[in-house]
Amino acid sequence: FGKAVPPPVVPSWPASPEVDIINTLGIDGPPPPPPMEAEAEQDHGQETGPPPPPPPPPLDCTNIPPPPPPPMPSSVNTPDPSSLMNIPPPPPAPPLET
Repeated sequence: FGKAVPPPVVPSWPASPEVDIINTLGIDGPPPPPPMEAEAEQDHGQETGPPPPPPPPPLDCTNIPPPPPPPMPSSVNTPDPSSLMNIPPPPPAPPLET
């Protein structure tokens, strides 16, 4: 279908031990980020503020009032019979063609 394409040239890693990737990244890379606040507080020891308050106790299920009953819609499921009398009958179906 087409001409054969030569494989791409993959550069080989330097095999010499004097090229250390970790040291190169440490010299050329950005400075390390500042320590987080939690780590800084741990470094200073017990000089932090008071401990956080304990979580509130769980609510007792017996003191919770029952939910109010849902309102009963009277006009949704049971239509007024007098309103059904005002609906005209459907028109007759057209004859089927055979």
